[in-house]
Amino acid sequence: MYNSVHTNSGIKSYAFEKLIELCQRENCSDIVVDRARKIVQDSASWNLSTNERRQLYRVVGRALDSLGENGCAYAVISAYLKLYEANDSELASASDDARRCVIMAIKAVDVINFAELVELPAIKQLMDKHAKVFALLNLFTQASAQEFQTKLSEYRDLMKNEGLTEQELVIKKSYV
Repeated sequence: MYNSVHTNSGIKSYAFEKLIELCQRENCSDIVVDRARKIVQDSASWNLSTNERRQLYRVVGRALDSLGENGCAYAVISAYLKLYEANDSELASASDDARRCVIMAIKAVDVINFAELVELPAIKQLMDKHAKVFALLNLFTQASAQEFQTKLSEYRDLMKNEGLTEQELVIKKSYV
């Protein structure tokens, strides 16, 4: 019984991933975006393996990100990143998604608590490949408001590449 449930859930997950990809390709993502926003809750009862859940969240999170849904994309990608442990052999494969998750968290107006994010193994690995992004995240969690403003100039290139302004970062910091 468990195998058929597991298999059906895997098919359901795979079908949803393909639907997302098709909708993106055909520029009609609006028909699935409401379901995509709720994918973490909806898929909780699907009995997916960790790898199936990772794949689903990664596809859906990236789709929401491409649609400019920063808050929802952040929620899905952070759920994806939470599926990795520090000793996970596939942790390095999540590096680029971890980097993007930090940027989405900074951009999302409804994300103000970065402490949990900093503790994720997938985020901690940014110290190696994406040290500047990790340092900016830590600036939000560890710097005073005055120190934050003083150090922002060190991140001008990153801010420019990611479409972040100093003003929006200062405002974001005031809520953290």
